[in-house]
Amino acid sequence: MKIITPSAGTPTRFKDILGGIFGNKKQFENKLLDFVQNEKILLTNSGTTSIWIALEALKKLKPERNEIILQAYTAPSLILPIRKAGLKPVLADTSPKTFNIDFDTFEITEKTLAVMVVHMFGIPLEMDKLRQKIKDSGQDIFLIEDAASSMGTKIGDSQSGGICDVGVISFNRGKNYSTLNGGAIFTNNSEVYEICKPKVEQLKKLTLKEKLIQKFRAIALALAVRPFFYTLLLKVISRFKYTEIHLDFVSFEFTDFQGGLGSSQFEIAEEIFEARKKNGDFLIGEFKNFEKIVIPELPKDTFTCFNQFPLLLKNPKNREKIVSKILEETQLEVTTLYDRPIHKVSEYEEFRNSGSEDLFPNSTMFSEKILLIPIHPLVSQEKLQNAVGIIKREAI
Repeated sequence: MKIITPSAGTPTRFKDILGGIFGNKKQFENKLLDFVQNEKILLTNSGTTSIWIALEALKKLKPERNEIILQAYTAPSLILPIRKAGLKPVLADTSPKTFNIDFDTFEITEKTLAVMVVHMFGIPLEMDKLRQKIKDSGQDIFLIEDAASSMGTKIGDSQSGGICDVGVISFNRGKNYSTLNGGAIFTNNSEVYEICKPKVEQLKKLTLKEKLIQKFRAIALALAVRPFFYTLLLKVISRFKYTEIHLDFVSFEFTDFQGGLGSSQFEIAEEIFEARKKNGDFLIGEFKNFEKIVIPELPKDTFTCFNQFPLLLKNPKNREKIVSKILEETQLEVTTLYDRPIHKVSEYEEFRNSGSEDLFPNSTMFSEKILLIPIHPLVSQEKLQNAVGIIKREAI
């Protein structure tokens, strides 16, 4: 049997499961605050719920503003908490150099409430340039940081999640650090915290049965991310993978079990983040002079903890062939992520353009040309090297 390495995976240990059974979320909160270096934290069931609650707070503080700026090539689910907060998403294009938001494709106006700072794939956004753009606009707005896929990434000495007015980290499966699911709101703003706190406290409480199921799911996930069990259970696991655009989301409490699990994992957090950076740096070295692809330019004085390693094929004709060849020859699960940018998601009617012009051409290009290579700690150097060889052989 050929052993497949999954596209995403945080190595949860059974020791961490025991930590969850005997731990509590207060332990996790304290460790997260120390790690991110913020004053306030609130835990929820997901990054999506956390963004929604944070946006509700920002809206209350500046009710005359209602627009949230974000890039068109990012998780389509980000539209949901913006909508639920009664706010308007305003799209910008994606930079083919940084793979993050293109600062030249949006304007900050008197209607702007916040810019959503997304560190795509764990790549740190150029915060100095964004802050200068805000200063030049003369507008008093918020920055809300979506660090869902970038825990461990640093800009200077500042951890992602703690860089903006409000930061959100996701602990869902497939993220840089996982507690099965979960999210955190970070802030140094007491007003934001006091508005968010009662909303978090009012989230649905899980029943005893639901908490028991959560524990069994955590054990199953700890097994499922291991290449042997992933291969053995692939047909079952495939049923639980996201294949459709979400049109809503559920919100509930973050449990003591998850807190204990997350707290226990902090023993190996730096090891996880270093492995992701090391694998990303290896791929940068392998591809930096290969002219048939484009890799992101990383800002100076940063530590990039990649969630997955992104590259753009200049000619995407062989993209599906490359994906299948890598899986066939190396048993490494390379993906293409979002097949449509937000403005081309048919379920999101507000972005439909009656004209023929593509308003966000680079975001469309990303959806057509991107490849994502797994770089989590369970990926071997040998498999990465073999994947590089296949990409160099098959790219046109």
